[in-house]
Amino acid sequence: FFDDVDQLAEIANLTEYQKVIYTVRYAPTDDRELWEYFMPGSTWNSFKGKIGALYPGSDRDRLYSLNDLTVLTEMYEEKMMDSTETFGKYYRAFCKISYFLKSKDRITGGEISTRFMSGFDPTFRRRIDAQLRAETPAHHPEDPYELSQIYSAALFVLSCKSDQR
Repeated sequence: FFDDVDQLAEIANLTEYQKVIYTVRYAPTDDRELWEYFMPGSTWNSFKGKIGALYPGSDRDRLYSLNDLTVLTEMYEEKMMDSTETFGKYYRAFCKISYFLKSKDRITGGEISTRFMSGFDPTFRRRIDAQLRAETPAHHPEDPYELSQIYSAALFVLSCKSDQR
Protein backbone atom coordinates (compact mmCIF):
# COMPACT_ATOMS: atom_id res chain seq x y z
CA PHE A 1 0.00 0.00 0.00
CA PHE A 2 2.68 2.49 1.04
CA ASP A 3 4.78 1.63 -2.01
CA ASP A 4 1.84 2.55 -4.24
CA VAL A 5 1.33 5.82 -2.36
CA ASP A 6 5.03 6.64 -2.68
CA GLN A 7 4.97 6.01 -6.41
CA LEU A 8 1.81 8.03 -7.05
CA ALA A 9 2.92 10.85 -4.73
CA GLU A 10 6.16 11.18 -6.64
CA ILE A 11 4.29 11.48 -9.93
CA ALA A 12 1.93 14.08 -8.40
CA ASN A 13 4.76 16.00 -6.67
CA LEU A 14 3.07 15.77 -3.27
CA THR A 15 4.70 17.11 -0.13
CA GLU A 16 5.47 14.82 2.79
CA TYR A 17 2.37 15.94 4.66
CA GLN A 18 0.15 15.67 1.57
CA LYS A 19 1.25 12.03 1.32
CA VAL A 20 -0.01 11.52 4.87
CA ILE A 21 -3.33 13.24 4.14
CA TYR A 22 -4.02 11.23 0.98
CA THR A 23 -2.89 7.99 2.56
CA VAL A 24 -5.45 8.43 5.33
CA ARG A 25 -8.11 9.44 2.80
CA TYR A 26 -7.61 6.20 0.86
CA ALA A 27 -6.94 3.95 3.83
CA PRO A 28 -9.18 0.94 4.31
CA THR A 29 -12.47 2.11 5.84
CA ASP A 30 -12.00 0.05 9.00
CA ASP A 31 -8.56 1.61 9.60
CA ARG A 32 -9.11 5.23 8.59
CA GLU A 33 -10.28 6.52 11.98
CA LEU A 34 -7.30 5.01 13.77
CA TRP A 35 -4.83 6.29 11.18
CA GLU A 36 -6.17 9.84 11.60
CA TYR A 37 -4.76 9.93 15.14
CA PHE A 38 -1.24 9.71 13.71
CA MET A 39 -1.63 12.55 11.20
CA PRO A 40 -0.89 15.71 13.23
CA GLY A 41 2.72 16.76 12.88
CA SER A 42 3.80 13.52 11.21
CA THR A 43 6.43 13.35 8.54
CA TRP A 44 5.84 10.72 5.89
CA ASN A 45 8.43 8.33 7.31
CA SER A 46 7.29 8.73 10.92
CA PHE A 47 3.68 8.22 9.83
CA LYS A 48 4.57 5.03 7.94
CA GLY A 49 6.50 3.79 10.97
CA LYS A 50 3.60 4.44 13.34
CA ILE A 51 1.09 2.79 11.03
CA GLY A 52 3.43 -0.13 10.36
CA ALA A 53 3.71 -0.75 14.11
CA LEU A 54 -0.05 -1.39 14.15
CA TYR A 55 0.42 -4.34 11.80
CA PRO A 56 3.00 -6.77 13.20
CA GLY A 57 4.83 -8.56 10.43
CA SER A 58 4.04 -5.92 7.84
CA ASP A 59 7.67 -4.88 7.59
CA ARG A 60 8.30 -8.08 5.63
CA ASP A 61 11.61 -8.64 7.43
CA ARG A 62 10.17 -11.69 9.17
CA LEU A 63 7.71 -12.69 6.48
CA TYR A 64 8.78 -16.37 6.54
CA SER A 65 10.67 -18.49 9.04
CA LEU A 66 12.57 -21.76 8.95
CA ASN A 67 9.55 -23.26 10.69
CA ASP A 68 7.39 -22.27 7.70
CA LEU A 69 9.74 -24.25 5.48
CA THR A 70 9.62 -27.22 7.85
CA VAL A 71 5.81 -27.17 7.92
CA LEU A 72 5.70 -27.07 4.11
CA THR A 73 8.16 -29.94 3.61
CA GLU A 74 6.43 -32.09 6.24
CA MET A 75 3.07 -31.47 4.58
CA TYR A 76 4.37 -32.49 1.14
CA GLU A 77 6.33 -35.47 2.48
CA GLU A 78 2.95 -37.00 3.36
CA LYS A 79 1.66 -36.58 -0.22
CA MET A 80 2.46 -38.82 -3.14
CA MET A 81 4.50 -36.81 -5.63
CA ASP A 82 2.74 -38.31 -8.62
CA SER A 83 2.28 -35.44 -11.04
CA THR A 84 4.09 -32.43 -12.40
CA GLU A 85 1.18 -30.33 -11.11
CA THR A 86 1.76 -31.44 -7.50
CA PHE A 87 5.50 -31.06 -7.94
CA GLY A 88 5.07 -27.58 -9.42
CA LYS A 89 2.91 -26.44 -6.51
CA TYR A 90 5.46 -27.72 -4.02
CA TYR A 91 8.38 -26.20 -5.92
CA ARG A 92 6.78 -22.76 -6.14
CA ALA A 93 5.73 -22.72 -2.48
CA PHE A 94 9.16 -23.95 -1.43
CA CYS A 95 11.00 -21.37 -3.55
CA LYS A 96 8.86 -18.53 -2.24
CA ILE A 97 9.87 -19.30 1.34
CA SER A 98 13.45 -20.48 0.79
CA TYR A 99 14.44 -17.61 -1.52
CA PHE A 100 13.15 -15.15 1.07
CA LEU A 101 15.12 -16.88 3.84
CA LYS A 102 18.25 -16.97 1.70
CA SER A 103 17.93 -13.25 0.93
CA LYS A 104 17.93 -12.65 4.70
CA ASP A 105 20.95 -14.99 5.23
CA ARG A 106 18.85 -17.38 7.30
CA ILE A 107 19.53 -20.45 5.17
CA THR A 108 22.31 -21.63 2.85
CA GLY A 109 22.07 -23.13 -0.61
CA GLY A 110 23.03 -26.53 0.77
CA GLU A 111 20.33 -26.36 3.42
CA ILE A 112 17.80 -25.37 0.76
CA SER A 113 18.62 -28.45 -1.30
CA THR A 114 18.52 -30.77 1.71
CA ARG A 115 15.19 -29.39 2.89
CA PHE A 116 13.73 -29.52 -0.63
CA MET A 117 14.53 -33.24 -0.86
CA SER A 118 12.94 -33.82 2.55
CA GLY A 119 9.60 -32.67 1.14
CA PHE A 120 9.27 -35.72 -1.10
CA ASP A 121 7.67 -38.97 -0.07
CA PRO A 122 10.31 -41.67 0.58
CA THR A 123 9.72 -43.57 -2.68
CA PHE A 124 9.95 -40.46 -4.84
CA ARG A 125 13.01 -39.28 -2.90
CA ARG A 126 14.79 -42.59 -3.61
CA ARG A 127 13.97 -42.31 -7.32
CA ILE A 128 15.33 -38.76 -7.48
CA ASP A 129 18.43 -39.76 -5.57
CA ALA A 130 19.03 -42.66 -7.99
CA GLN A 131 18.57 -40.32 -10.97
CA LEU A 132 20.99 -37.78 -9.49
CA ARG A 133 23.60 -40.49 -8.85
CA ALA A 134 23.21 -41.71 -12.44
CA GLU A 135 23.60 -38.17 -13.81
CA THR A 136 26.59 -37.25 -11.63
CA PRO A 137 28.41 -40.43 -10.55
CA ALA A 138 31.42 -38.48 -9.22
CA HIS A 139 29.27 -36.38 -6.87
CA HIS A 140 30.30 -36.93 -3.25
CA PRO A 141 27.38 -38.37 -1.24
CA GLU A 142 27.88 -35.88 1.62
CA ASP A 143 27.67 -32.85 -0.66
CA PRO A 144 24.18 -31.56 -1.37
CA TYR A 145 23.02 -31.28 -4.95
CA GLU A 146 22.05 -27.91 -6.38
CA LEU A 147 18.34 -27.14 -6.27
CA SER A 148 18.33 -26.90 -10.07
CA GLN A 149 19.77 -30.43 -10.32
CA ILE A 150 17.09 -31.80 -8.01
CA TYR A 151 14.42 -29.96 -9.97
CA SER A 152 15.59 -31.46 -13.28
CA ALA A 153 15.91 -34.95 -11.83
CA ALA A 154 12.41 -34.74 -10.33
CA LEU A 155 10.92 -33.70 -13.66
CA PHE A 156 12.76 -36.55 -15.38
CA VAL A 157 11.48 -39.09 -12.83
CA LEU A 158 7.94 -37.76 -13.23
CA SER A 159 8.18 -37.93 -17.03
CA CYS A 160 9.34 -41.56 -16.86
CA LYS A 161 6.44 -42.38 -14.57
CA SER A 162 3.94 -40.88 -17.03
CA ASP A 163 5.52 -42.88 -19.89
CA GLN A 164 4.76 -46.11 -18.00
CA ARG A 165 0.99 -45.52 -17.92
